[in-house]
Amino acid sequence: PELTVAYGVNSRSRCESTEGHRVRFAVSIRPHHQGEARDLLVQTVGPDDFGPGTPSEPISWRRETLSLHELEGEKVEMCLSLTRSDGGPAPPCFVWGPPRIRPATRRDLEPLEADGDAAPEVLEHQRQQLEALGYVN
Repeated sequence: PELTVAYGVNSRSRCESTEGHRVRFAVSIRPHHQGEARDLLVQTVGPDDFGPGTPSEPISWRRETLSLHELEGEKVEMCLSLTRSDGGPAPPCFVWGPPRIRPATRRDLEPLEADGDAAPEVLEHQRQQLEALGYVN
């Protein structure tokens, strides 16, 4: 599975308060029932690090795709944070887009080993269940 996040700057919002300051976009994730969160992404940027917006799309975006392979199947808590690099609140011209998680594709999944001792009707039932879930053509 992969997590895609988008962060950017809105050219219609005022960024005067960022002069001399940069902002820190960060994504951290903490597996369920574990105390330590770990950073998946930390980017420190300023308004000049983004392209200019257009009238039809005022937000200039950067997108990052992060692997969640080692967390596959686990419940996790995700935190998106946005602060000035000095720790203060970020100006409203900096924004997060909605995060998207893409599950593993069929090609990412390992093929199932057939149980040689299973009855043919059991194997057919298992194949039908996997087909209904989209794992088998």
